[in-house]
Amino acid sequence: MVDDSFCKEKYKNIESLSWSEEELECGKIIKIKAFPAKEKSEAIPGCYLYR
Repeated sequence: MVDDSFCKEKYKNIESLSWSEEELECGKIIKIKAFPAKEKSEAIPGCYLYR
């Protein structure tokens, strides 16, 4: 479960994230549920990297 809304929406499955054209090219910052609040990850379609 992840959050890409910076706590404005509930956590959802990573497969259900919406992607803009820019995010498809550059990725987006996400929060992974149960990870420490200061730990964010970068999601890139098809590949997920920890920051």
